[in-house]
Amino acid sequence: MRRSWLRGSTWGVGVSLFLAACDPKIVAFDVQPGRVCGGDTVHITWKVRGTPHVQADRLTVDSVNLIRYTLVVESHGKKATSTRDVITFTPVPRVLAANTDILGTDSLVARDSARAATWHSMVQVGEVGSDSGRALLVSHEGREGVVGPGRQASPVWRGLPIGGVWEIRSGLKRREIPGGTGARQPPQQLYLRVGLVCAGKASLPGPVATPAVAGSRGQADLTLRP
Repeated sequence: MRRSWLRGSTWGVGVSLFLAACDPKIVAFDVQPGRVCGGDTVHITWKVRGTPHVQADRLTVDSVNLIRYTLVVESHGKKATSTRDVITFTPVPRVLAANTDILGTDSLVARDSARAATWHSMVQVGEVGSDSGRALLVSHEGREGVVGPGRQASPVWRGLPIGGVWEIRSGLKRREIPGGTGARQPPQQLYLRVGLVCAGKASLPGPVATPAVAGSRGQADLTLRP
């Protein structure tokens, strides 16, 4: 009788181990690099027990844009999941507004400092234009150029970091006089339209494609594209 009980107990342990071996399991899951721009490619690797697939969702967490990749592994009606977040940079044009001072008797000068810590090094200046309806002499990071008076833009500063001091100068228009009021008052601010690009890219593609993968051990290359 005792021997029979031992057999039953051993058989029960064996069944439990067999069922546990059938459960889905994620041994490894990784997505690299962890920071990307539109048009970049991420490399996904995984090693699992079960049938895997990957989904990608765009999120904004604490003002940071990211893509959350979720690996879902299924086996015998059960699921196991794991996530990896990739920070994404898809910058859009920014307008810099700088307060003006009178320079001499016939000019305006304005300076604006963009904090370098706010901008990741992957985000760089593209084309710069005038949003002030007048010609502007712009200096930034040792480069100088004229933009405006229309919305045409200049590539003079392409590839520079946006962080740092922007100096903007403009001559007074005929009707404007220092200390004037109404239509004769010089503008209190000058505006630059700063296009942004990711390092080494001419344009910024958009959303990421949602991937689907198969195979317990594998890898995939996925490109953020429009």
